[in-house]
Amino acid sequence: MLGYIPDKRDYFKGNLIDYYLKKGVSFSGGTQLHYEYFKEILQYSIINNTTQRALHDIRAGIFTLHLFPFKIKTLLSIAFYNYETSLLKEFKDCSLSKDNILLPSMQLQFNNIITGEYLAPEFLNLVDEVALKYTSFDVLKQYLNIQFNSTLDNLLLENIKEILELYNTSLLAQNDYLTLIINNDRLKAIVVTSKTLKYKQQSITYLTEALTKWHQTSNI
Repeated sequence: MLGYIPDKRDYFKGNLIDYYLKKGVSFSGGTQLHYEYFKEILQYSIINNTTQRALHDIRAGIFTLHLFPFKIKTLLSIAFYNYETSLLKEFKDCSLSKDNILLPSMQLQFNNIITGEYLAPEFLNLVDEVALKYTSFDVLKQYLNIQFNSTLDNLLLENIKEILELYNTSLLAQNDYLTLIINNDRLKAIVVTSKTLKYKQQSITYLTEALTKWHQTSNI
């Protein structure tokens, strides 16, 4: 898609977010899927329609699942989905826009843009069914061949710690990821992913500018 940008229509139309996203991706020879990945980071999962404020989402964590092995990111995707949908119950008396909540299968597919792993449709369906409580979590644990006593019904940070400790993730890596989650650090997610893709520093600068413009122009 983006070996170069043929014109500056986005810029002159005032679409500065798209303009800098495309500049960032194209400068390092990225793809259309890369553009869609970074664009999706700049979304809110849940918006309170009454106050026009976003509820705290977990998108920085969702879009860095690619940092982890297959089994870890599968469990994390369910924990993240559980957290965001729990907010719907907590704010059930509010009018909420919730279309941007990503099912585990969608989380994994977005991160697959970075890793390029094969994800069987049957597996993606299974993960969603577990998250939606249509299928027992034990079925997924058997599929993944893991021994894991947690039901992922604890508080988010507790769930994350349990998952990371299951695979002996270093304490430094745990603390670093938990900090990203607590701060919902979209900037760090963008930078880490850009480096994973071996993007040039100028691309990271453009993508950071897109994030800045998003913060500036968002009314939420």
